[in-house]
Amino acid sequence: MNLDPNESNLSLKRRLQQSGGVPVFSKVFPSGATLSQTPNADRSRNLMAVEYNQYQPSSPNILKPYQATLLLIVSMLFLFVGVNMWFLDYSTPKYYCTEKHLKEKFEESGCIPCPADSTCLNGAVVECHRDKIFIQNECVENSSKAILQKQMRVYLANYLAEQRGNVKCGYINEKMSSIMLSQIGTILKPQFGEKMEFPIALVNLKAELKNGPFYFPEHIKVTSESIMRDESEISITATSIKRPFLCKLITVLEQHPWPLFFLIVGIIYNVLKLQNAIEEVDNIKRAENLYKCLLAMIRVERKIKASDLFEFLPESLSYERREKILNRVQDILIADKQLSLRFENNEDYYVAY
Repeated sequence: MNLDPNESNLSLKRRLQQSGGVPVFSKVFPSGATLSQTPNADRSRNLMAVEYNQYQPSSPNILKPYQATLLLIVSMLFLFVGVNMWFLDYSTPKYYCTEKHLKEKFEESGCIPCPADSTCLNGAVVECHRDKIFIQNECVENSSKAILQKQMRVYLANYLAEQRGNVKCGYINEKMSSIMLSQIGTILKPQFGEKMEFPIALVNLKAELKNGPFYFPEHIKVTSESIMRDESEISITATSIKRPFLCKLITVLEQHPWPLFFLIVGIIYNVLKLQNAIEEVDNIKRAENLYKCLLAMIRVERKIKASDLFEFLPESLSYERREKILNRVQDILIADKQLSLRFENNEDYYVAY
């Protein structure tokens, strides 16, 4: 179909306006044709209430395969990155010695001796005795000071793990990955200093770290550089590591470049295909709406020049897209068999049967 959009496209609209009682079409949008009626129009007849003969309006499912594929690839990307980020700093939880791990050989087996006033089974504390309560994998005395001391130890372990992560990422100096026992008060005071029990809990925590035991549910390592074991000579380090989120992400990208590359390329490819599919669906809807307009207009003008339909498509559409839409109108016309397309005087005309 050889169409020239620069022809006098207003002729058809003028003829329809002069006929009276006929809808005046402006543009055809995906949701349908926008139209108004002249004041003399017979409102008892709805000229747009046309019915297809054999062609059935399509409900295109073009988008669904691309949407499903894109969702699958994006989910795989997030799952792949998330799993690798989680395992990057994963630390095996410490477990307590049971009958399978003799207490005398706990250092060889890697387990922690089951604490007093506790019952352990399958590596975990299952029961606390003597009014002790279970807090984060450990039996603790049911007192505010003991509970605070436990919370301070957990906070200290997380702080040291984060310090190791910052060192691993190059954010801070390696010497800052460990602290001296005399420094823990400065670290814990901003978080717990307002509590009344803090001074006593801090003294007890220092004594616990200084004198043992040296095995805790938390990933803490205590080392001493002298026999005297002065607070300034006892260092505390985390055996676990917690990198910042951005550093984790960069590390995973560096460790697994090719799988991530192919996943990202797959996402970009499917996004482009989805955009083309969205345009295709839009073309189908515009063609069906334009054909409905054509069925209504052909009742007034028994012969309509094909190029005149350009004026019912937005000028914002490219010439190639408008030509594709008109070609789709022709396909609908062939399937519906209500109109014919004739070649007269070197022009294509739509004619009613």
